[in-house]
Amino acid sequence: MRTLGLLMVLVFVGTCIGAERKPASTTPDKEPTYEGKTLSEWIALAKSKDQDGVVQGKAAWALWAIGSKAKAAIPAFTDLLKDKDKDVRYYAAVALGNAGPEAFPALARLLNDKDEDIRRAATYALHHINPEADIDVPPLLELLQHSDENVRQAAARALGDLGAKAKAAVPALTESLRKEEGWGRCPVAEALGKIGPEAKTAVPALIQALKDEDGFVRQNAVEALGKIGSETAIPALTELLKDREMAVRYVAAEALGEIGPEAKSAIPALIKVCKNDSEVRYVSAMALASIGPAALPALTELLREKDEFVGDDIAQALGRIGPEAKPAIPALTELLKDKEAYVRRHTAEAVGRIGPVAKAALPGLMELLNDKNGDVRCAAALAVWRINPDTKAIMPTLTELLKSDDRWLRGVAIYTLGQIGPGAESAIPALTELLDVPEFRRPVSEALKKITEEK
Repeated sequence: MRTLGLLMVLVFVGTCIGAERKPASTTPDKEPTYEGKTLSEWIALAKSKDQDGVVQGKAAWALWAIGSKAKAAIPAFTDLLKDKDKDVRYYAAVALGNAGPEAFPALARLLNDKDEDIRRAATYALHHINPEADIDVPPLLELLQHSDENVRQAAARALGDLGAKAKAAVPALTESLRKEEGWGRCPVAEALGKIGPEAKTAVPALIQALKDEDGFVRQNAVEALGKIGSETAIPALTELLKDREMAVRYVAAEALGEIGPEAKSAIPALIKVCKNDSEVRYVSAMALASIGPAALPALTELLREKDEFVGDDIAQALGRIGPEAKPAIPALTELLKDKEAYVRRHTAEAVGRIGPVAKAALPGLMELLNDKNGDVRCAAALAVWRINPDTKAIMPTLTELLKSDDRWLRGVAIYTLGQIGPGAESAIPALTELLDVPEFRRPVSEALKKITEEK
């Protein structure tokens, strides 16, 4: 039970590793250290005969933290894999998962250990082998045929973590996708997606997986097709915009956006989703933005819908398209008058992103500089500046917001002035006063740095 409990803890910590683990320190030509001890000291502790295995556990965690710089410790921890205490073997297996490719052979042997906890630890370690390591693909291919489904899944994930370097594994992964059943197909599809465009030969099998009864399988297959970027998959992905499960519809829209301009045949279906499917509307609008100018007429027409939520999402999509969305400016200018503050704000932001070609919207934006909502005033000020770099008209609005009782608005104004940069010199005195407020000290310092930079 103690080993299983530690597994659960390490799985959680491994998932959050970027946020929780203290980084190991090292300098050129010096031995890496962790929590004040050198790698050599941790290796010595790993070899100690601690009755409860606690010392080895700490040493194992140190090895995990040091990662690929701990190659010198691999022999010592490999020896621990033979220890009679299964807890010690367990600690060593988990630690080796982050040490680099040299640890792979030892881990592979543990996959057949008679103790289930040890096999589980080795499987977990295999899944978490450093993705930057130069690992040979053939040994992982062999593990795709392992009798234990957990091992097969770990091998698939490890191959996926290698990205395009694992392109030689595409045929074997494709075969695994066909052979595996149910949830077991998910890590295989995910791996093919991570390999990316080099996995195009797997597209037919992934399209077939879109018909799987398991929604998770369909979802992973969709995501893989989006990352591979195959035009062949566009009809099938378009059809999945009508899937019964929201998560599948969502990733289908996302995948069409990843494919980009080549997915223009999906425009009518995506427009229909924007009109009728509130759960997937935003991601569908962003997919239309990624498809680009070909979607512009349909997006502009959607702005005429008397639905604030539709208009808001479409305005943001048009902003993503940029200067080529100039034909939509008249409709966007009308939307600047919407009764909802969040719609006015997002529309102002969108017009600003379209840039100098949106000059026709300046009168509407200037009116918003006096809007009753502070977020709208900030967005309008930044948009005016993006269209016309003369800052005289907007500085009074932004400087006034720096004095707001609303801390959020002050923060937004500080960020906006930083975005404007050298043109916001007149706000320097007001910003300097805020350096005495602890919560604003850092963002104000960053804004002042941008403002005082040479043009």
